[in-house]
Amino acid sequence: MKLDIKIVLIVVLSLGLIVSVWLRPEDSTIIVDKLKMENRTLLLDVDSLKKVNTELDKRNLLTKEKLIQVECDLVRNNKKINDLKNDKKQIYTFVDSLGLSGVQRELTKYLNNKTK
Repeated sequence: MKLDIKIVLIVVLSLGLIVSVWLRPEDSTIIVDKLKMENRTLLLDVDSLKKVNTELDKRNLLTKEKLIQVECDLVRNNKKINDLKNDKKQIYTFVDSLGLSGVQRELTKYLNNKTK
């Protein structure tokens, strides 16, 4: 019987396959069960992350609403400041148009109103 290198290689590989199947450390069902458990854990983590994400979305929406309100208040306050600046200039023109007795009369009214 003449042994060819192909036959020797086939025998060695088939013995290696038989030994690897026979000495396999874990059964495939055990591996599948471990993967199923891991999958359940990951699904629970995903659910908890979705809840946290929903809460963060709500907080983000509230923050955006507050920001819009602050921006509106800022615009309103800037308008008031500009109105007060304009009124300040108008007071000077009013006082300029008064004579000496008019200024004295307006000053007296102001002081009387302030002490009440």
